[in-house]
Amino acid sequence: MLSFTFSGTTVVLAIGGLCLLTACAVFLLRRHLHARPATAGAARDVLRDSPAIHRYSLCAALLLAFLTINWTEYGAATVYAPGPVLLDEIMQEIPITRRDPPPPPPPPPPPVIEPVPDDQAPAVQQQDRSVTEEEPVHFEEPRILQRSERPAPPPPPPAPPPPVIDDALPFVERMPVFGEDCPQLSGAERKACSDRALLSFVQQRVKYPALARENRVEGTVVIRFIVEKDGSVSGIEAVREVPAGCTEASLRAIREINASGRKFTPGLQAGRPVRVIFNLPVKFKLD
Repeated sequence: MLSFTFSGTTVVLAIGGLCLLTACAVFLLRRHLHARPATAGAARDVLRDSPAIHRYSLCAALLLAFLTINWTEYGAATVYAPGPVLLDEIMQEIPITRRDPPPPPPPPPPPVIEPVPDDQAPAVQQQDRSVTEEEPVHFEEPRILQRSERPAPPPPPPAPPPPVIDDALPFVERMPVFGEDCPQLSGAERKACSDRALLSFVQQRVKYPALARENRVEGTVVIRFIVEKDGSVSGIEAVREVPAGCTEASLRAIREINASGRKFTPGLQAGRPVRVIFNLPVKFKLD
């Protein structure tokens, strides 16, 4: 089936051309009838009915323009997805929090020792310290060291404990983990397991709002929350919002973490549990 698309300018030009052709046709017909003998009765009838021909032509042109402007073709119905589409992976990058000390400076060059020639060596006088049998030997009594009456210095104070971090951090040495089987893993496998468990939990509890589906609202909602030292979730807020109920649906899904009794494995910094800021993007998209 052929499909034609007309713009507004094309429709206006077509209507103007149609009116111009109709006016030219009527003008030529009247001129032709005027040139014929006046005895023809048909010519007088046509001249008498020319105002009616003008009206009929104008009505036909208006009807054609109305049909052309209101012509509408309907395509296939749109199929909607049953639920939201979430991002496949939560992007988290951990920067380097420990810096190695700078290397020590190079050692100074060894001193240059110039040998002294024998002719310039200083003369040393040697003394005879030998002992004969006739000389008496005197022994000195050992001196007894007296204890000082001063008290012993106090022991050095103990090292201060490491500082306790109460402020939430965006990145730590060991990020929080969601899921029961994920803490036993390490490295990239640990992070991938936590992301899958969190996405599965949120996807089961987020439903595409009916208002957003009817108005074809799409977008990505970014939820920020804090994983506490005990693994619970607090400070839930929307950093990026999407209207038509999408933001509220995402916030309800995150609040279900505490309501369902599920907890994160808290993040660690210097071996101590700390509060960690977590960002979760939820994408709403219609197929």
